Amino acid sequence: MVPNTINRMASAPAAARNVARLRLLMSLFRLEQADVVKASGYSKAFLSRLLNEEGFKASDRFWLAMNACLAGLIQSKAVQVFEVTPTSLPVEFPSATSSAEMSA
Repeated sequence: MVPNTINRMASAPAAARNVARLRLLMSLFRLEQADVVKASGYSKAFLSRLLNEEGFKASDRFWLAMNACLAGLIQSKAVQVFEVTPTSLPVEFPSATSSAEMSA
């Protein structure tokens, strides 16, 4: 008989690292708990307990689901990660004479 490893709980160190990574991603990409709940299908209560209660662990199935849904969620948010000072670049419009020269 093959053991069901997909429903097992992650070890305490692995669970703590996964929670830290989730918090980091949420902070970096400005994701709210509601965004993650909507994308993952897990309840707000479950996610809140996971993020706030030390020792509360999630199954490997949960982390696989998070891995799958966060990629799409991050892509859909399109958050600018790096701060860039806005600048205006000089734009040169082709003159009427240069376009006439190009068509000749």
